[in-house]
Amino acid sequence: MITDLWIENFKGIGKRQHIPLRPITLLFGRNSAGKSTVLHALLYLREILINHEFEPTQPLDGDHTVSLGSMKEFLHDPMDACELGLTIGIRFQPSEKSVIEFLKLFHRGQQLVPILESPAESDEADEQPKMDPEALHSGSCLAGPIEIEFTIGQSVREDKTFTPKPEDYDLQRQLKRLTISIAGSRFLTLELDPELHNSEQLVGNVNLLSPAWNGQTASPADFEFEKASLRSASTHYYGCFDDHWKGDPDAGSLVIAPLELAEMRWIDVQRAHDLLVDPDRMHIQCSRVLLKTYLFKVFSDERTDKVEKRLNALGLDLQSGCILILGGEYDPNHLQLKTMGENAGRLIGMLFPNPVKLETVLQTIDVLRALHFPDDGTAPDERAIWARRFTIPDFRCVFPSREPFFAAIVAGDAFSSDQRRASAQQVKSINTVGQIVQGSLFCLAKDLKETIYVGPKRSTVPRNLSSQNIAGCTNWGAGLASWKWLLEGDPTDIETCNDWLASTTKGLGTGYKIEVTVLREIPEYNQLKSAREIQWDLEWERDLQPFLTEESPSTDEPKNNVEDHARKQEAYLARLKEAYESLYAAYIDAPRFKRLQLRDMATSKTRHPQELGEGITQVVPVIASCVKVAKSVDFVCIEQPELHLHPSLAAKLGDLFISTMLNSQGAQALIETHSEHIILRILRRIRQTTDDELPPNGHIPPVKPDDVCVLWVDNLGDGTTIQRLRIDERGEFIDRWPKGFFSERAEELY
Repeated sequence: MITDLWIENFKGIGKRQHIPLRPITLLFGRNSAGKSTVLHALLYLREILINHEFEPTQPLDGDHTVSLGSMKEFLHDPMDACELGLTIGIRFQPSEKSVIEFLKLFHRGQQLVPILESPAESDEADEQPKMDPEALHSGSCLAGPIEIEFTIGQSVREDKTFTPKPEDYDLQRQLKRLTISIAGSRFLTLELDPELHNSEQLVGNVNLLSPAWNGQTASPADFEFEKASLRSASTHYYGCFDDHWKGDPDAGSLVIAPLELAEMRWIDVQRAHDLLVDPDRMHIQCSRVLLKTYLFKVFSDERTDKVEKRLNALGLDLQSGCILILGGEYDPNHLQLKTMGENAGRLIGMLFPNPVKLETVLQTIDVLRALHFPDDGTAPDERAIWARRFTIPDFRCVFPSREPFFAAIVAGDAFSSDQRRASAQQVKSINTVGQIVQGSLFCLAKDLKETIYVGPKRSTVPRNLSSQNIAGCTNWGAGLASWKWLLEGDPTDIETCNDWLASTTKGLGTGYKIEVTVLREIPEYNQLKSAREIQWDLEWERDLQPFLTEESPSTDEPKNNVEDHARKQEAYLARLKEAYESLYAAYIDAPRFKRLQLRDMATSKTRHPQELGEGITQVVPVIASCVKVAKSVDFVCIEQPELHLHPSLAAKLGDLFISTMLNSQGAQALIETHSEHIILRILRRIRQTTDDELPPNGHIPPVKPDDVCVLWVDNLGDGTTIQRLRIDERGEFIDRWPKGFFSERAEELY
């Protein structure tokens, strides 16, 4: 289930906007405010996950239903393509079915290609091994909630040192940054290598204190507070691997949480002195210790000597060039390295008072991380492999589409042993990082793959629509896929749709129901081979006329005449039998096909959808998509479901969304609408739930305020803004409804 979405620099949305999602999410707002942008962002995210397309050239859903165009067209500010790019993030709870399916593939070492193909549909479905308890436990880190954030931008930069060539165009729009968080804690960050302008190579870092590592937590509340205090003390923030980070002659460098996903900031030298040196003006309660003191007090002499040589080679002054910040009160004379679970010495920051190169800062971080998680063979710890920055050659390696493992290449240097570098070349399927990265993307891709989008321009149903010519009607956006689903679907699904379309007590009460008729296409009789062999001429028919009228010859006729009539009768019956058998064989061999019509329940006459009003044909795709999504526990995006509907029927759509989404335990609907009648019906059901006054027939489940999210979308000229309007248990809005919606009704009435 998707619980949150955030979007930045995409179409009408400039500054980052947070979109909470619930089983029923309604988007209201003026025309061109940016409501459709939220739906399109989900479709674009699906395109990234399924097809790895960051600048899709084909429509996102069907034939020109949603076409984003080039990246310059769907970026809010194209000038930010190099600096920022666009960002789409999502928080979701993976379905148990997706997690188990991923673990089966992952632990078998299979290629993870079947994102688009369920194992139940493959020939090997019966051969799938059962998951052992250890494998299920190892996948517990995918239980969620999981947050994934994509930043898409230009990796090729037009500057004085590099000018892109025409052949570099394919590399210009691609994955710029990927971050994954598990259970609210940032786990991994991958970014384009800042040193390689035209490369797809990514550099990354993992959080060694993440709870995803066998459930070992990183830090108590006071530790988090200390990190927050450090953040507030600094003035500028830059990602640890941001290639735009440059030293400032008048500022030092502050690194926060080096054992986690290190953050790098600028800090004024005087402010750093007040923060960490002056006891009367300390910003936080902490301990300070020089890097050299920390190394010699905590680690063994043999390892420290290697570290000292390496840091001296970088030009770092170990006496004053780096101050370590330890959380809480620690006596520098009695320092000791605490084990995992005790916050690894509570190392919360590193201060470089004097300007230093970015490379020096990064390698110092690597040294400390590697020292805390050694790969000495005595105490195997998977985190030792990831204790330093790593690179992957191609961003596609992080997607579960090529290999059953997450290929990691750790940068080699004198500090890393040959054995460690070799083991890091290819991290196998049991690796936590590979499992989390590919598992998160796999589960999200599976959950988004079946997302249905129903657009605001639903097509007219063709007159000759049947199962013979509907194979290409896969576009839910234009509505025709809904008719295809009804033609090919389960009769119980049609019955459910009819309950909503025709029933006056439960559904919309339109007076029409959907009927699927099975027909056979038989050639004309004279085209059949056996019919051509029978000479049906007028003279032969005239001779057989007595038998056609069931008249028998008179007993007064001569014997020869009676025998002649008997022979003719026998011949006629033989040919009649042959003709019947020919027709029956043609019927059996004739291809079956289905045709869909709507039956008028008042007159029992069937009609083609084109013979009815637009409201009926426009609402059928809405009903079908909701019924399908509720059955498969998926996600549906609908624009203007009330199209061409009478207000009384539009109100009943609120009951449709409540019944299908809340009865399915996981299905979700994101609805862009201008109809106040839909929200009024939903608010009424919330009030009735509180008062225990829901309809007695039981088709409306209880509705709580948190089951519904109402978002007001507006654009005052500086970009789209999204505001949630909270609802109480009485079905009343806690937040004031923005001017320009319900107020129009009052103005017209009074």
